Amino acid sequence: MSIHNYTFGPPRGGWPEFDENGRIIVKSERTAVVVLGPEASGTRMITEFCIRAGFFGDSGHGQRLDYLEFDAAPDKIVFRRSLPHAGAWPDLLDIHSRLEKANYTNIHYIFVFRDPRYNVLAQLRVGHVREAKQGYENILRALNHSWEAFQILDVEPLVVVYEQWVESEELRDVIAAVLGVETPEMEFYNANDKYNANSVPPSQKLDAIYTLARKLRII
Repeated sequence: MSIHNYTFGPPRGGWPEFDENGRIIVKSERTAVVVLGPEASGTRMITEFCIRAGFFGDSGHGQRLDYLEFDAAPDKIVFRRSLPHAGAWPDLLDIHSRLEKANYTNIHYIFVFRDPRYNVLAQLRVGHVREAKQGYENILRALNHSWEAFQILDVEPLVVVYEQWVESEELRDVIAAVLGVETPEMEFYNANDKYNANSVPPSQKLDAIYTLARKLRII
């Protein structure tokens, strides 16, 4: 039986690519780490940790990946977004979609949680908010904003509690192992020591944050 009249399309995933010697090019898996958390929660520290472990990215306020152009980015990247970021709430579903379209097959989410009393004091100090109430509202919204996206994406984030992170080498080793890298050399310090948590007045918003954090099994 002749098969000459049949047209065969490419296999699922497309035809393989070959190098100059005719050997199939084996593409490495692409890994992206997305670091999220309220402003002044410690996201920059976690991002720097990933960079020193070999991921491409920036821990400062200006990032080369800010425009979400991931196609030409290296195979291992770390991307940070504070919540809010530049006064707006990032579209986490869009970020995830763009990473998938750029063929990142391993996408890890790290959410950084800092004791909200110290977190708000840090936000006030650097001018992210003008009053504690606004800071608490943003932290509460950051939790809801993130977990709504995680639920839709059906992903389980790596939750890093700031106070544990700066003290526990074992925790840092675990996070590095999950990301598939060696723990980098880096100095850590607890910035909470410069603040007095009792200087923040009690707030129903603060209580709501603790309640939600317990529900999400963060604390």
